[in-house]
Amino acid sequence: MGSAGDGIVRKLSPSDGSVIWSSPSLGYRVWGLTSDLAGNIYAGSDDGKVRKLNPVNGAIIWTSNFLQSNINSLTCDSVGNIYLGAAYSRVARLNPING
Repeated sequence: MGSAGDGIVRKLSPSDGSVIWSSPSLGYRVWGLTSDLAGNIYAGSDDGKVRKLNPVNGAIIWTSNFLQSNINSLTCDSVGNIYLGAAYSRVARLNPING
């Protein structure tokens, strides 16, 4: 997985680095990326939102508007909960079903 300052997440081929798919523009710089055991991709951005992306085509499954600060880091646990670190020393847990 890769991202650029254009707010688009890209899945890259491990063999040659070519783009497999590109997400719709998230509108803001993406700082945090992670995936769960099922392959779903989570992207956190400057607008304080986390988006769950379809691992097959990069489509947005849901958008969470939990925080009003930059999402700096994301990780998932073994049961699918999403943990995020955000600006202003905030840490939160999101539900993988609906954010």
